[in-house]
Amino acid sequence: MKKIMIFYLFLFSLYTAKGNTQIDFKPFEEFSGKWEGIYEIEGTRNKEILENKFIHKNMFFEMNIRGQMEGNSSYKYTSSAVFTVGEKEEIVGWGFDEDGYKGIVEYKGKIDGNKVVFKGKSRDYSVEVSYEVISGKLIRKSKWIFSDSPDKPSVVECVYKKI
Repeated sequence: MKKIMIFYLFLFSLYTAKGNTQIDFKPFEEFSGKWEGIYEIEGTRNKEILENKFIHKNMFFEMNIRGQMEGNSSYKYTSSAVFTVGEKEEIVGWGFDEDGYKGIVEYKGKIDGNKVVFKGKSRDYSVEVSYEVISGKLIRKSKWIFSDSPDKPSVVECVYKKI
């Protein structure tokens, strides 16, 4: 379950550079700032704080995540991700967590209206994620498929409010 929560955090990392005028970066601008969300996975509620911002002359979008299992203050986790626009004007990114090399995720995706959609791949799992701001809330939907249990995907939705 720890891996699911840590990897789930990486999915939140969907961001790209504002500098490329051929792509509408409005969704990323809306994702900027500090957000708090709660999600449930396998019967356990988790609380997360996201801090999102543009870095390096707005050429990258950085996401930092701190999370904690509700009711268990000793279980805390952190992760981060960085996104930009690749050669084919697709979003590319890299996620990192407390698992070190084993926790690196490579992402590819696109902006679809007000939504960012992407897929990620690590050594142990693949993930499909979308982020969208609806009525002032950041909604993340994700589907995790682990290589050791491909027939049991984990589907999670998290609703964040700006703080």
